[in-house]
Amino acid sequence: MNCHHLHDSCKAYMAICIIAVLLACQEKINPPEEPPLENYPPTAPSNLLPPNDASGVTEDFVLAWESSDPDGDWLTYDVYFGLDDIPVFYGARVSQNYYRSPWPRQSRAKELLIQIYQQQDSYRNQHGAYCLNGVTTYAGDSSFAILGIFPDTSDSYSYVMAAAANTFTCTATANIDFDAAIDAWFINQTGSLTSSANDLDQPSLDTLFLPLSVYYWQVIAYDDHGHETPGPIWYFTSADTSGL
Repeated sequence: MNCHHLHDSCKAYMAICIIAVLLACQEKINPPEEPPLENYPPTAPSNLLPPNDASGVTEDFVLAWESSDPDGDWLTYDVYFGLDDIPVFYGARVSQNYYRSPWPRQSRAKELLIQIYQQQDSYRNQHGAYCLNGVTTYAGDSSFAILGIFPDTSDSYSYVMAAAANTFTCTATANIDFDAAIDAWFINQTGSLTSSANDLDQPSLDTLFLPLSVYYWQVIAYDDHGHETPGPIWYFTSADTSGL
């Protein structure tokens, strides 16, 4: 073979090798784009408690369910609840897979306000004036210790005192149901317990947990990619409390 042709062949071969190496490096630096992995919606809420068509359910019920996400996404839930067979959503989204009844929490707050009135009355009889003006207490706090008042660690309310020598008002506030409204209750030196915003006074909830009534509820699961999966509409019958 002619040396000139051999030299040209070598140069061509070397050029091909260099191009191949450059292309390989380019692929490592800028690998081809892969299509994004499909994200799947959460599973439908299931294994709901109380079980469907349960009876004798008391006002301290806890609604619970199970749901998971195939991709491990963080889940949140909308809880629909009420006396109508198409339950109503009130606007609060929860991150846990359970929801505690609001009724006992409100009842305990009203009971604590009555205790505060009784203790303030005793304190004034001894010291000539009411106490704790401008002081706030809440779950697990001891700011009202002078009255012997210690809100339970599960208490949802904050209690704010406004006191003078001869008058006082203690205000309890919390958000305890499905909406963004604030539940607000007051007691004063007369022992009068009033409310400016009863958070449970809704057409589909009523102010009281009604005996022998059918309540409907549903849970919708959401992942953090915008998917949602509704569960079934469940129902239960409340207990007969007429004999209590």
